Amino acid sequence: MKRLTNKRCNGIKEGYWSQAKKEELVQRLAAYEDTGLEPAEIQQYRAIGTVEECRAAVEKQNPKKPDYESDGDADGYHVYDTWICPNCGTRYEVDYDDYKYCPECGQAIDRCEEE
Repeated sequence: MKRLTNKRCNGIKEGYWSQAKKEELVQRLAAYEDTGLEPAEIQQYRAIGTVEECRAAVEKQNPKKPDYESDGDADGYHVYDTWICPNCGTRYEVDYDDYKYCPECGQAIDRCEEE
């Protein structure tokens, strides 16, 4: 958002000034007032993150099945000893890294088929 006001710093007057025309200032103020939010509430939303960041975080809470990788055979069968995060591609050991969420990116992991 382009700021329309500037803080006075000449020491003569306090407050803000603007080069913008009155109509532009009134339209911007009206758009802000139409949100129904107070400045403190806007700051809280900014601290949470952008809409896209929030959507990505919510999407990561939906468990996804990992991919599995085999690096050898045992008695003629593939041994799948690595699982791969479906979101970031980080590899983990099947027998040792039993995470519900990927430690690297936070993606919820659905490994129920293994049990």
